[in-house]
Amino acid sequence: VPFKELIAILGGWTVITIGVIAAATKLVNERIFSKWRREEQFTLEGLKHSFSSERLLLEATIRGSQQGRDASHEKRLVAVERLWQAVLQLREASDGIRLFYGALAPEEYDPVYRKGGSFAASISNVNDDYITGFMKKVDDVELQRPYLGEVLWLRFFIYRAFVGRLVFIITKGKEKGHIEDWRKDNGVRQILAGILPSGTFDSLTKNFGSIYPLFGQLESIILEEISLIVSGRRSASESFDSAKELHEAVLKFSREQRTNA
Repeated sequence: VPFKELIAILGGWTVITIGVIAAATKLVNERIFSKWRREEQFTLEGLKHSFSSERLLLEATIRGSQQGRDASHEKRLVAVERLWQAVLQLREASDGIRLFYGALAPEEYDPVYRKGGSFAASISNVNDDYITGFMKKVDDVELQRPYLGEVLWLRFFIYRAFVGRLVFIITKGKEKGHIEDWRKDNGVRQILAGILPSGTFDSLTKNFGSIYPLFGQLESIILEEISLIVSGRRSASESFDSAKELHEAVLKFSREQRTNA
């Protein structure tokens, strides 16, 4: 076979071979691409389903959590309202005592009480039964303690103990025939040391009529904690350090009371 014809023959087969290879390659590529697209579509559908399921789960979790917080916050609001009602009850129960201590100087306590009159009448019903009676009126507040938090609960406990101590001083003073100056009572100082900053008691009680501003200060401290709870700024996990300090003050006072009993 002449050389030129051989080249022509070989060239023709090369063209044919290349064409066949190209066609086969295209077919294979199309099949591979088609398979990849199907797998990709399947994967995308799986991801969409997964994302959709996770989104629904997340939304359900958020709604459940929100509902739980709303229900818990509602219970805290109810508890706070009951506690403040108890504070007002204690304030009312101490009206006569506050009038007596607020209007008279310490040297006037005994002669005014012996003489009788409106000031003596303001404390005429103050006795041991009186203490028991008004304390029972606010006992149910302890049922709300899980929703109040330890800080608010202990501030209320100290407020109640302070009122109880004033009743105790008046009761014992009437029995002995000498009513002491409440500002000099160690029990009062120990109770309030757990809620008032150092030096605040002395600065607030310089004058004999200072029992009114002191009550106002104690109630403001309680309202401050109530505000944190109502606004949501106070979380369910209370400040451990604050609660611990108040606990120690309460325990110290309780020990003193048992020792003196």
